[in-house]
Amino acid sequence: MTEVLRWTHIITGMLGLVLFWIPVFARKGSPLHRIAGRGFLWCTYIVSVSAVTVLALRLSEPISRGVDITTLKLFPFFVMLVYLAVMLVIGAWYSRHVLQYKADLTGLRKPLGWALAIVSILASVVLVIIALNGNPALRVLLLALSPLGILGGVGMIRHFLVPTREPKAWMIQHLNNALGLGIGYHTAFFVFGMRSFTEQWLTGFWGILPWVLPALIGIPMISWVTRRYRNRFKVANAPSLSTLSIREPAMETAGEYPYTENR
Repeated sequence: MTEVLRWTHIITGMLGLVLFWIPVFARKGSPLHRIAGRGFLWCTYIVSVSAVTVLALRLSEPISRGVDITTLKLFPFFVMLVYLAVMLVIGAWYSRHVLQYKADLTGLRKPLGWALAIVSILASVVLVIIALNGNPALRVLLLALSPLGILGGVGMIRHFLVPTREPKAWMIQHLNNALGLGIGYHTAFFVFGMRSFTEQWLTGFWGILPWVLPALIGIPMISWVTRRYRNRFKVANAPSLSTLSIREPAMETAGEYPYTENR
């Protein structure tokens, strides 16, 4: 059973890594973009569930012997893997649903949406606590990954609570979460998929580089993409003097903005 789940995890993870890049380069909103995006999200769910299930099966043996798993040397490592799986599931759900409901936030402001946002923040807090009190060798690694949950959860809550006139705010949320999922995928790829290479060439302190490099690159990239698209949407939606008196009331009523990204 464990071996089947492990290979399911590996194959689906590699497929998800490929599918992640297709929507990045495909025209936004095109059939290719949508199909690859849906496939990527389903891969994310399967990868996350299979990873947590394998960990649970492996921990069931020491638990059955009465071992306190929190005393195990690799317990912080197990917690980190569960944390990444939880972040992937939350990011996949939010990325899909924020695109589904767009400017209508009633679908997102349901108990499940609030619960996932809170879980995202709490998961980061738990990771920090374990980092400060657990294995010192994993401390830097856990702390480096901890901002993902806080940024994601706070971003969700802000989007739920703050009424915004920002053009295409839902699109920016979708892009941010999709890139956050990419961080998780590439972290897993560098750590596990390239283990033979990294263990040979990245020794000592440099061994944490595969774990933190995707986040160190991805988080600033998310910030850059957010600024870029905000500026682009603002420019695209700036009314000309000749149409100001006609277009502005329509925008007030519909709550939508003309999207010129894919012209």
